[in-house]
Amino acid sequence: MCFPTSSAGSACSGRSGGGKTQDGRDPGITMPETDSVSDPAVIATGNIRVRDHLRGIDPRSQAIVALTLDQYSQEEIVELLGEHSIRAVEGVLYRWRVQQKGRTKGGGVL
Repeated sequence: MCFPTSSAGSACSGRSGGGKTQDGRDPGITMPETDSVSDPAVIATGNIRVRDHLRGIDPRSQAIVALTLDQYSQEEIVELLGEHSIRAVEGVLYRWRVQQKGRTKGGGVL
């Protein structure tokens, strides 16, 4: 714990390092590091962008990608949509991802 002194500094007791974190940053002014992949705002924004891009593809692919975004397993998607196999669902997702990669490389924004 640090206490102000009459001089320009402060007196600290307990932890060494003047109240800094182990990596030397001041905890009072340093934002906590976050993992953008697990940030709900990033996930929601990404899902919204993907749903916007679904408008231009066939209904079967739309349904498979949308259900995947809604956290359905590939087995559940096979049952819900009457697909032939899990491999068929994987194929649709693969082709969609390849198509979207081409879109972003070609100047489009994903």
